[in-house]
Amino acid sequence: MATAKLLVVAGGGASCSPNTGSSGGGGAGGFQYDATQTVTAGDYACTVGGGSAIDAIAGGDSVWDTANRTGTVTSDGGGLGGGNGAGTPFLGLAGGSGGGGGDSYAGGAGTVGQGNDGGDGIAGNIGAGGGGA
Repeated sequence: MATAKLLVVAGGGASCSPNTGSSGGGGAGGFQYDATQTVTAGDYACTVGGGSAIDAIAGGDSVWDTANRTGTVTSDGGGLGGGNGAGTPFLGLAGGSGGGGGDSYAGGAGTVGQGNDGGDGIAGNIGAGGGGA
């Protein structure tokens, strides 16, 4: 057995309607760090969550799977930023770091221990920034 430093970072979320000023920004992907992860010789499965390059998509989760040796570490993808039009959520959605709220709506919650909450939008069509990790 050996000890390794493990950093698992998920993909960031997108804004719901990035072409307008009143949409909230997407949240950063969550992260987890373990400076003393116990590892043994063998294969490990790793999933790298993609960041969202298009609107209305949350970031992908990243997973370090130790194949039942010591457990699984999952970092949550960033939350979707709130929109400002029909068919889009106005609230920022939860994620590793929460998405910012659109217009005057609340930002999404960040996952505890992984990221921060998204900001709250301001009345008058001003979207907030997504939470950072």
